Amino acid sequence: MKIGEKIKKLRIEHGLTQDELASKLFVKRQTVSKWERDVNEPDIDTIKKLSNIFSISLDDLLDVDEKEQSTSLKKDRAFKVLFFIQIWLVSFALLNILGMMPFLPSIVPLHFDINWNVDRYSTKWELLVLFLPILIIFIITTIIYIYYQRNKSDTTNLLNRFLGAFIVYMSITLAILLLLTVIEIVALMLYVKSWDALLFVRVMTFETGAIILPVSILSYPKFNSSPNPYFGFRTLTSLNNQEVWYKLNRFASIMMFCSAIIVYLLPLFIDSYFVSFSCFSIIIFLIPVLLLNEVERRKLKRNK
Repeated sequence: MKIGEKIKKLRIEHGLTQDELASKLFVKRQTVSKWERDVNEPDIDTIKKLSNIFSISLDDLLDVDEKEQSTSLKKDRAFKVLFFIQIWLVSFALLNILGMMPFLPSIVPLHFDINWNVDRYSTKWELLVLFLPILIIFIITTIIYIYYQRNKSDTTNLLNRFLGAFIVYMSITLAILLLLTVIEIVALMLYVKSWDALLFVRVMTFETGAIILPVSILSYPKFNSSPNPYFGFRTLTSLNNQEVWYKLNRFASIMMFCSAIIVYLLPLFIDSYFVSFSCFSIIIFLIPVLLLNEVERRKLKRNK
């Protein structure tokens, strides 16, 4: 029996409608319908959720043949993680380049000869050209990733391996380009501007915001839907309850995003040591999340 047929059979046995099952999984009813008609397949995280909802082991939910399919789903999850890392790297690079602009003079050295002598000057905004190769590689990888996800069941095993290997290769290339770009921007700042303690504090503060901002977006349950011990707002309560995980991570993602915006923007416009204290906003914004976690924990305790 295919997994779509099993999902339909178990759903009916547990007296659930497609809408009710969809709400438990935080997906649309159409998604459940596509699973049951074997148009699409649930990913490995969703399969784990289904096994918990139906009180059935993964071994019983998956056939022997489908266990091999589960291995493929784990690979898909690895590609998804890799793709999210790419999103973070690209976002960090762009925020880094834009964040450096207020600290640079209008005209900067843009090209050096073999002896590190400047042989061409240009406007600082031409530095954005450095981001173009990164953007092109990211767009190509995104197109291939989407194609891979939509057509993996219709393509040959050899083509799937090629697409997977290409995604990994492009990810490594992208990471190297991003590293070189960040190094070049920092080196340029060292070349054209004398550093002092205040400048260092401002740069480190907005760098903190540039790191956290993409993380806050990727931790939203739309992208990080399943309880896991690696990424997201992890507590004993959220790790053991899908609904609490969704509520906490949605709230934490929004609060973290707001604090990251503050940490990123303040150093760009305020020339003061006090901007470093904006980093404490991250802790302040997480206090309501901890309070929500305690409320949900007590609610679950009362319902037992």
